[in-house]
Amino acid sequence: MNGGPGVFGDGTPIPDRAPGDQPGHAELVARELGRIRARDEAVALAEAARMAGEHEPLVLGPYLAGAVKAPEPARGLRIAHGGPRVLYPGKEHAVIGEMESGKGWFAAACAAAECRAGRVTVYLHFEEIDPTGLIDQMRMCGAHDEEIADYLLFVGVEERRGMGKLVALHPDLVIIDGVNEAMSLYGHKVREEDGAANFRREVVKPFTAVGAAVLSADHVAKDSETRGRYALGSVHKGNALNGAMFLLETVQPFGRLARGMSRVYVTKDRPGHLRTAGVPTRLPGKTWIGDMVVDARLDAPPEAAGLVLYPARPAPDRPVLTPEERAEIARQELDDQVFAAVLSIIDHGQEANVNRVTAVVKRRKTHVSESLVRLAYGLEPRLTETKIGQLKIYAKPVPADDVVLD
Repeated sequence: MNGGPGVFGDGTPIPDRAPGDQPGHAELVARELGRIRARDEAVALAEAARMAGEHEPLVLGPYLAGAVKAPEPARGLRIAHGGPRVLYPGKEHAVIGEMESGKGWFAAACAAAECRAGRVTVYLHFEEIDPTGLIDQMRMCGAHDEEIADYLLFVGVEERRGMGKLVALHPDLVIIDGVNEAMSLYGHKVREEDGAANFRREVVKPFTAVGAAVLSADHVAKDSETRGRYALGSVHKGNALNGAMFLLETVQPFGRLARGMSRVYVTKDRPGHLRTAGVPTRLPGKTWIGDMVVDARLDAPPEAAGLVLYPARPAPDRPVLTPEERAEIARQELDDQVFAAVLSIIDHGQEANVNRVTAVVKRRKTHVSESLVRLAYGLEPRLTETKIGQLKIYAKPVPADDVVLD
């Protein structure tokens, strides 16, 4: 008995076709439309889940009260003779230049400075899986092996992987060496604005969100007349930076056992602190902040050996110094550090010798030895030297009034 249109008497639906019959065109179209609707609904649900809540305005009270302040450059390499450091915490930076202009040295110097300060550096190298060259450069920049071992995390990137574990370490500095190679590996077009933006969202912003200063090493266009102030590829690479961009121009080639130099310019400084330490050039937006010198000669003066970023100009209250005057100031500073180290070692009940003083001061042993000689045999000796076999022991001279006569 029929219970109504399309339904048997017991309420069971009447099938449209007999068993074994093939579905008609209308049924196939209906199925495909159903799949499309289901897919669209799934996409809409996923998008709704991704967009958490509604946009809300920021509470400006803490900013107006001065509780939240703009960052100052407190990471990376420091400009010599009292200058600022070059990187802002929680901001994105880039160092660009032609091949062999010193981009690797600049990055290594920033990594060395952070490791010496006991802060964690993640070095993502997209063009090299062997850290040997970086370690040699960091040693030249003053970092000791134990500091490198404790605070440098080197990753030679050969395939696309997540950054979650590295982000969870909350590093203080992240260096991306080989930006174009990195963008290609992660599937982003170098010369397209979306490519730079998507790469930044995927690789850079997770680190800046946890307070890391991010420094990318990048190339410039070959034509010096048309390259402008930005890196090779989309101008969005530079436009979206919220920290600083550094341009290196070679003055004297770098080399093994040689002295090389590059002039360092800031071509973007959104927080604005670095430009105040530099000298404007004829090109708007291009500020000379110093000269990066790497002196690897065996006979390099102690105060100039290694890497030094010399300032473009002295501070307003500091007179212009000759190279000889700068060398004398550096010697005096080293002597003060060595003298304080000797007193500290003695206070801890140990004999002060050159090896122990070197371990405290963390400078080259030859430089420490020369300082000890100046302190013991200068016009006004501040230390005494006692030789026990081949070992030289240093101590503070006993005042004449304290000498007990037999």
